Amino acid sequence: MKRKSLYLMYFLLASVLLITACSSGEQQSSEAKAADVSDSKEPGGNQSKENKKPQNEKLTNEDIEKAFEHYFNANKEGNWEWVYTSSSEKLRNLLGQTKEEFIKQQEEIIFINNITFNDYLIKNVENVDSSIKKVVLIVKGDNNNGPFTNESTIYYVNENNKWKFDTIGILEVKPYDFYVENEGYYKFENMKQVKTVKGMAFMADITNLSADRFQVGWSMNGSATFKSADSEKEVPLAFRIEPGQVSKNYIIQSDLEDGDLQSITFHDVFFGLGSPTEFSIDLTGENVE
Repeated sequence: MKRKSLYLMYFLLASVLLITACSSGEQQSSEAKAADVSDSKEPGGNQSKENKKPQNEKLTNEDIEKAFEHYFNANKEGNWEWVYTSSSEKLRNLLGQTKEEFIKQQEEIIFINNITFNDYLIKNVENVDSSIKKVVLIVKGDNNNGPFTNESTIYYVNENNKWKFDTIGILEVKPYDFYVENEGYYKFENMKQVKTVKGMAFMADITNLSADRFQVGWSMNGSATFKSADSEKEVPLAFRIEPGQVSKNYIIQSDLEDGDLQSITFHDVFFGLGSPTEFSIDLTGENVE
């Protein structure tokens, strides 16, 4: 399938710190205070030695503290090349970005949202299995909405005896070899089913076809229902596609765990000034026109 040129409206995946920083307002945590890391070592430092610790060798909390100290400082200082090379191969393949594209995206998001990272604290470390560590972070900073304190989860995964960062805990990625299109309004392409530590996720590039026909955007302010052969889960949604734009690398996460995805139904979708509607994507292999 030949892909069209895409306009850019990125949904951020590459850096969990940027995801949390884009949240509005001050979200206080009563369970932890962020640590002062102003005197931390530069990103890189001894990280290469720590990052190559073999999977069969015990990874201590001190090792994880050092790794996340480098990770936080790299985000804080805008060292996106280090963040990129320290991210898991699965995550980089999922994003499908070159290093240059990744760096440009991070810089644009930092600039647009006027983000400053200040402090962080590792709240909890949990072993998912021998090759995946779940780490809960408390992050403090400032953005366009003022000071923020956010709690986020990031994963530390073993790839070829090197420990890497993965913002969503990817276990398996299944690309679809077809696209889904409604000629008047939308086209979903480059679709992927992503099995994560949390459950099932869906990723796609969404083209706003209504921009050419009606010069309008559309929004999803309701929810999406994930359905497999044996179960279904509903997750909240809130995003808008402006006229002429595409939501690229948009990912929807659900805790649905059983089997492969058969369909996703989007509820409360507004096309232009029309009434709310819904539409479904059939993921069993049939294009939807």
